[in-house]
Amino acid sequence: MSKAATLLKNTSYLMVAEAGKPILAFALVFFISHRLGQNGVGAYTIILTFAALFELLATAGLCPLITRTVAADRSRVSYLLNGCVGSALVACSVAVPAMLLILRWFHYSPEISSAIELLAVTILLATVQ
Repeated sequence: MSKAATLLKNTSYLMVAEAGKPILAFALVFFISHRLGQNGVGAYTIILTFAALFELLATAGLCPLITRTVAADRSRVSYLLNGCVGSALVACSVAVPAMLLILRWFHYSPEISSAIELLAVTILLATVQ
């Protein structure tokens, strides 16, 4: 397959994924609001926003950096990934305890607090990913 065909195929996959995200997000919010009502949507928003903020801090924006660097020089993949994963794990080891500490200050309901604590595990997974 030529480079142009590969580029077109990969761009098509990316377009479909980017177009599908808002549709899936709408369907998810519609389902949550239908099943859980106003309070459920509010709780969902609090939980996801809280976890997303700390996930952003823990991953430290390394995904675009990795993508650009690997695209520029594929020979540095191993070196780059080791450094980035190490940096992200250090950031995660600071962000997750900070998140759990800050969570205590907000005095959320036990349901919301336990959901945020559960999502703390996903921050580690997102960092390694």
